[in-house]
Amino acid sequence: MAELLPILVACEYSDTVASAFRARGFDAYSCDLRPTEGDPRWHIQDDVRNHLQAGRWLAMVAHPYCTYNTLAGIRWMYHPDDTALPQADRRRHPKFPNRMRDFLEGALLFQDLMAAPIEFIGNENSKPHGLAMSVLGRPTQTVQPYDFGSPFTKGATLWLKNLPALVPTHTKAEVIAVHGKIEARCHLMPPGPDREKERSRFDPAIAAAMAQQWGGTSSKRKPRAGRRLSCPPTCSPRTRSRSSCALPRPRTDRRKRTWPDRISRPSTPLGPCACPARRCGTCAARPMRPSKWSS
Repeated sequence: MAELLPILVACEYSDTVASAFRARGFDAYSCDLRPTEGDPRWHIQDDVRNHLQAGRWLAMVAHPYCTYNTLAGIRWMYHPDDTALPQADRRRHPKFPNRMRDFLEGALLFQDLMAAPIEFIGNENSKPHGLAMSVLGRPTQTVQPYDFGSPFTKGATLWLKNLPALVPTHTKAEVIAVHGKIEARCHLMPPGPDREKERSRFDPAIAAAMAQQWGGTSSKRKPRAGRRLSCPPTCSPRTRSRSSCALPRPRTDRRKRTWPDRISRPSTPLGPCACPARRCGTCAARPMRPSKWSS
């Protein structure tokens, strides 16, 4: 049997998420316009939109550029004297007159990634402002590094397609008890030429949680196509519907059946119906829902 398709980590040069999935036994490639800081054999240096062909990837985790989407940067979108005016009447910021155009270009990239012909997609950004959510849609969840044992804060907001929400493995109190405090590392960085690049780094603890909860496979054995990823012996269909199991978890049809679907209709027609008002539902040409007065 052929092996599972590889995983794409879009807009990543640090190799943080891709290496976490490779540690779980997946073939994971990063893609970014910048050269990678990891193994170049697992990196595609190009516009990711050139590599979103159908049937090429099993899943995609994307980190599209979020500078113009984040809530912290909304104050640079409009003129500081127009904050009390309706949005349509506000002028552009005098220092950043093209910020709205840049925002719309970034939103187009975000939508292209979410609409890619890939079954499992997770898009990550910083906390968006209201204008961004009106274009990108509301996110699925927001997680912090301390939710997974890292003593830092840097919210990761996720838009998920066919992927379960990440389940925190630690509480804030547990992390403080171990590390003494929780720091906002990205906000304490001094000014410098690499400040933006360092602030954008994804936390390894969240990357490991993605690989563990969305991957669920062992690095010692490659998963094969045509079967589910490896699950623990205690796994059941109930737990497989949660995030603690394999990435391609089995789907269940939760659609409530209508009343005619519950009737076991015979393959051959029966004789005349003998029930009152022809409401038994087994021999009528068009079964009717039985009322409380029928026998």
